[in-house]
Amino acid sequence: MEGGPYKTCVNGQWTGEMRCLKPCTVNREDMNKHNIQFRYVSDDKLYSEHNDVIEFICSRGRRVGSLEMQCSELPNVPHAHVSEGTSKVVYQEGDVIHFSCESGYISDQISKFICTADGWLVVHQGKCYSCSTLPDVPHAQVTQETRTSQYQAGHMIHFACEPGYTSALTIKYVCTTEGWQPLQRGSCYRAQGCGRPPPLSDGDTKTSTKRLYQHNEKVEYICQRYHVMKGGPFKTCNDGEWTGEIRCLQPCTVNRDDMNRHNIWFRYSRDDKLYSEHDDEIEFMCTRGRPVGTLGMRQKCEHGV
Repeated sequence: MEGGPYKTCVNGQWTGEMRCLKPCTVNREDMNKHNIQFRYVSDDKLYSEHNDVIEFICSRGRRVGSLEMQCSELPNVPHAHVSEGTSKVVYQEGDVIHFSCESGYISDQISKFICTADGWLVVHQGKCYSCSTLPDVPHAQVTQETRTSQYQAGHMIHFACEPGYTSALTIKYVCTTEGWQPLQRGSCYRAQGCGRPPPLSDGDTKTSTKRLYQHNEKVEYICQRYHVMKGGPFKTCNDGEWTGEIRCLQPCTVNRDDMNRHNIWFRYSRDDKLYSEHDDEIEFMCTRGRPVGTLGMRQKCEHGV
C-alpha cells in the first residue's frame, strides 16, 4: 500500500490518498528461453512485492544483449586514455580500469573506475591538466628563477620584460588544474628614455654626462672630499625618470679659536685635524679647570654638525 491505510469523512467527502501497488511475477518460460536463473534461492518465489530486488545469473553461456552486466561505454576522462595494463575489449562486472594522461598532460591523482551492475563506479577521480604551454605575454620572458622543465599545480612563474620594455606591475601566473591563471596581470610597454641626470649637492657624476639615456641605463656619482655618501652610488633611468636615493653628508670642522675660548683641547692627537667625516667621534678634554656638564666631552659628527 502507498499512502493510507485510512480514509476520513470530512464534510460529506472521503479524504485520504492510498494505492495498492501490484506485485511482480516471474515467467519461468521466459527465464528458460533466455538461459537465466535466480542468483539466490530466496528470490525463487511466485510473487515479488513492490520494491523487491531480484538478481539473475546465466544458467549457461555468458551475458549478452542490452540487459547484460557489462560496462560498454568508457568513462569520460578528458585528455586521458585507459592504461594498457587495464585495457580490455569487453569489461565485465568487477573489472578495474586506470587512466593515463595524454602526452603533455599530468594528473593530480590516478583516475580509477570499477565496473559494477550499475555501470562504472568512480574509485579515484583525477583530472589531466597541462601547463606546458606558457601564457602569452608580449615582449616578455619567464624569469630564469621560476623556469622549470615541467610545471605542476601550485607552481608560479614571473615574467621579465625584454630590454627596452617595462611593466608597471610584476607579471605573475600560477599553474592550476584549469591551466595557467593570472595572479597579477600586467603588460610590457616600450619604456621612455631620460634626459641628463640630476645634479647632486656636494657631489657630481663620475664621468661626463650625455644628453639622452636609454631605459635602465645607470649613472655613477661621487661625493666631494671628506663627504660621506649615503645610498647610491648609482641613479637609474626608469621609464623617463631618474631613480635612486643619494646624499653626500658633510664633514665637521673644528674652530680652534672656539676651543681656546672654552679651555678645551683634543684628548687624542689623531683627532687633531681640520675635517672629521660624518659619524666620526672626537673626544675633548679641559686644558684647565673641569667639565661643567652642559655638553659631553665626546662629540659625534652628524652631517656637518
